[in-house]
Amino acid sequence: MIDIELGPHDSRVDSWEGNATLADIRHYGDWTARKDGRFFVPGLLGGSDYSGSLVERSNHKAFEEAFSRGENKWWKTVYGGHGTFAVIIDLKKVPKKRETELEDFFGALENYPLADEDLHSEMEVEAQNEAWENWAKEDFKKALEKHFGFEFDEVDDDKLFELFRQACDRGNAEWINEQGGDMWIDVKKVVERGKITESDIDELGATFATEEFDDNGPGLYIVHGSRPRHSEETRFDDFDSSEDSAHEVMAWYRENTDGKFPSIQVIEARSREDAVAGRGHVWWQDGVRRGPAVDPRQAGFSFRS
Repeated sequence: MIDIELGPHDSRVDSWEGNATLADIRHYGDWTARKDGRFFVPGLLGGSDYSGSLVERSNHKAFEEAFSRGENKWWKTVYGGHGTFAVIIDLKKVPKKRETELEDFFGALENYPLADEDLHSEMEVEAQNEAWENWAKEDFKKALEKHFGFEFDEVDDDKLFELFRQACDRGNAEWINEQGGDMWIDVKKVVERGKITESDIDELGATFATEEFDDNGPGLYIVHGSRPRHSEETRFDDFDSSEDSAHEVMAWYRENTDGKFPSIQVIEARSREDAVAGRGHVWWQDGVRRGPAVDPRQAGFSFRS
């Protein structure tokens, strides 16, 4: 019987009856620890939804590929609850011609606990792509909307992912695999530190949700955002009220976007559509009052501050 030196995470076990074969062990835990047990359970080839990582999962796959012909003959994978899995090896059944190879495989893991770096990298990328589709893409969109003050209607997924990748590089944000096969990344950090510009948003070629308000016509509108611009619901008939409300909008941005906010303007225009499009006179911008229109045709009527 081959004698493999145990690492700190490995176990030698036997069946509860003490005389079972590999075929008799059907589930994870169908054994008892025994120093000279017939079966070997390598710790670096197993895990669960809540333990281990992609290191153990890639090691498991590397082992499967290296010793595929011995599966269910002298080794197999057993499973338990909560995604638990482990390899169990019948040391009495390992073919003589595979003993050295098996010893070398586990000896290498004791020196460096990763069997195949390329395989591990491939599995990381697969897990990242899965996380992107499952939750990170939507979280990234919402973080962009909050940061820039707009709402996406439609956006090209490939362009959005490319922007995400570039922002990760600029902001030194990295995916993390803490346990199991799941990957996580701080999407808020990606947006805040990724040096994303309005030009980047333009290049997405996105369409944006539009707001529809009944209150329209000539008056003062509070407009903010970049692409697209938004207007507050209220149409104002006097400058003082519009200025007070604009300060409230600015305060909201400061509180909810770490002090970063787009330009906020009070615009006099013939309609809400004209104000959002920038067709009107700017009376107030980012806390600073501006003078009356040089050309009174910029708006349907003129206020005096």
